[in-house]
Amino acid sequence: MEKQLELWLPKDKYDDLIFARRNNRIYFESNMLKAVEYELHYEKLFYKNRKIEEDEIDIEKIRFIMKYANRDLINVYKQEMLN
Repeated sequence: MEKQLELWLPKDKYDDLIFARRNNRIYFESNMLKAVEYELHYEKLFYKNRKIEEDEIDIEKIRFIMKYANRDLINVYKQEMLN
C-alpha cells in the first residue's frame, strides 16, 4: 500500500513525504527481518534439542522478538518466505 501511495503522489510536490515514508518502511522491514532471524534461531535450537538451555538464551534478542510477536507478524513473514 505504501508503494502504491508513493507512485500515486506527485513527486515534485510530496518529495519529502515520500522520502520519509520510504525510510520508515525500510526501518520497519529491517527490524522485522531481524526479529524473524532471531526467532528462527531459537526454533532451530528447539527442534534440534527439543529444549533450549538457559545459557543459550539472549534476553535482548527475546525482548526484540516480543516487540513483534504480539502482532503475529513474524509467523506471517516466515510463511511468505517459505512459499
